Amino acid sequence: MAPLLHHSRTRALAPALALLLGLQCARASIPPWPPTYRMNDSTIIMPCDESGLPPSPFPPSQAAAWGWSFNTWVNGMYAWARDAPEDCDEVQVSQSVATAAVGRGGRQSTYRNVAKALPWFTMVREKLVDRAFERWFLPWAACKNYDCGDNATANLYHSFLQTPNATGDCGAGVVCAQYFFDLRNESLRAWLAGDYILGPTGLGHPLIRGYYLDDLWYTHGPGDMPPGVVPAACNLSAADVADLEAASELTLAMINNATVENGGFNWQQLAQIPEYPNTAANAQPRCAPFMARYCGANASTQTSATLMVFSTQATYDFWPLPFPAQDTAQFLLVRGPHAWLGYGWSSCPPPASFVRPPEVDVDYGEPLGFCKETEEGSGVFTREYSKYSIALNCTSFTASFSPKVGT
Repeated sequence: MAPLLHHSRTRALAPALALLLGLQCARASIPPWPPTYRMNDSTIIMPCDESGLPPSPFPPSQAAAWGWSFNTWVNGMYAWARDAPEDCDEVQVSQSVATAAVGRGGRQSTYRNVAKALPWFTMVREKLVDRAFERWFLPWAACKNYDCGDNATANLYHSFLQTPNATGDCGAGVVCAQYFFDLRNESLRAWLAGDYILGPTGLGHPLIRGYYLDDLWYTHGPGDMPPGVVPAACNLSAADVADLEAASELTLAMINNATVENGGFNWQQLAQIPEYPNTAANAQPRCAPFMARYCGANASTQTSATLMVFSTQATYDFWPLPFPAQDTAQFLLVRGPHAWLGYGWSSCPPPASFVRPPEVDVDYGEPLGFCKETEEGSGVFTREYSKYSIALNCTSFTASFSPKVGT
């Protein structure tokens, strides 16, 4: 599982895709709920604990401290993968219910995959066991007529990569593995933008307000798979792959639009700044260019929903957080009304690793203006909030939070 970014390649389905992407941009630049500048509510986390051992999945009391939680399919994996049948989607909703019940709880979201049909999700398993829906999935190259056997395991291409329990219970005739949607199928796309996200373990549940949407198709095949493996196993031509790539973009746009229309917002609709997380080595060199781009009234951060993840030690490795104070200051300097700071995908370390920096639990008040550089070329950026003055010196890479008298 890796962060999924927006792409604009189109080939087949181009007119419909262009229309939907245009509607997506028009409808979904900000979430359909009131903005807030409260710092503790402007935090985000992707809880993840593979062990499934007590007090796992990810402790609700810990997740509840964050303003917005996105459960991943691997949360509590070694617990739900041993259920009969496997019930990942139900467990993730139970986690959200438990989190919301603790204190203020925060906003809850869960997980869906756009490219892969994961049978440990009940709603996907129900389609895989029903041969009436077999053309929703890619067959093996030798089974293009879906005639190699009487069940999904025989006819449909599947991979055991990232499969939690291949000997588990994923339904009659469905070996526990990753199958793949044939997104060129119009009725499948309608289901994915309908019941798949609007059902009782998704936006149909009163607590669920969006998704982490994982994986698309690219020129090499679906995300998180070795290049060329799926196209070769399914005998897909370059034109087939291009069609699947365009269809996955169309599906993503349909899901995003349906999410917003039903009161939610997805991780992939957040504009991540910077596009890739800073590491301990590049955070300071990137500071001044980043601030020059996003500091001021005309920055894109003022009109879109933005996500900023903490700087990392290395890719997906946050620990220990190298620059929590500087990250918080940068966030406060450039943020708009809809913005979140926190943890993205982190490869599932122990829950205790997800340290919550004290800087994110301060009430800074509301901004009194926009970010500005004290002098041109100084590398020192400031912004006034009603209760604090915020400053970041990109040259020394130091941050300051100065409380105002009487606050």
